[in-house]
Amino acid sequence: WLGSLKYLVPHQAYMLQTKLPHTFSFPNPDLLNARMENLESVHAIAPWNVNPNDFANTMSVTMSLNICPEAIDATQDYIGAFVGTECRGYIEPTYVSSLGSYRFFLTVYANTSSEIVTFKYFDASAAKEYPVQQSLVFVNDQITGTLSDPFKVDLTGSVTCNSLSINDQLTESSVGIYPNPFTNSLKIKLTNVDVN
Repeated sequence: WLGSLKYLVPHQAYMLQTKLPHTFSFPNPDLLNARMENLESVHAIAPWNVNPNDFANTMSVTMSLNICPEAIDATQDYIGAFVGTECRGYIEPTYVSSLGSYRFFLTVYANTSSEIVTFKYFDASAAKEYPVQQSLVFVNDQITGTLSDPFKVDLTGSVTCNSLSINDQLTESSVGIYPNPFTNSLKIKLTNVDVN
């Protein structure tokens, strides 16, 4: 199993898609009367809040991000979905070892179709949000992206893999570019910058 779903909660709705006919039984009858936890507490450290119970519709998005795996913290970084300034879902990355990269298995919530959904990436190491260039139109029950062909997103401002970790350390005196002007090649020297 690959994805962000770690367990099923009684009395909640799930959408299951299979290529072949299968039988699936849930929940265990003994769990039907179990007391449920509030869904808002599932991601206590996330930078945004959303209550899935406020929304009637969902859309699933499998995403990949344009930065190298080393820049992603799988336990504290998130991608969030937004309509305007309201968070409509967020998820931490899942490392897919067979691909050597991360995927974000995001559920987006809404009550109406055709809303424009934008995205933000939260980098916990810098405690910053980065806007994402791409957006989607919300379509109820739509599945966008797959494990092998994810919805690819780019951070606004062409933030690259290393710039997430060294961006705040760069000053005018720590970067040397020579020769200036240059024609065929150039050298960039970074001083007093930790790129690890």
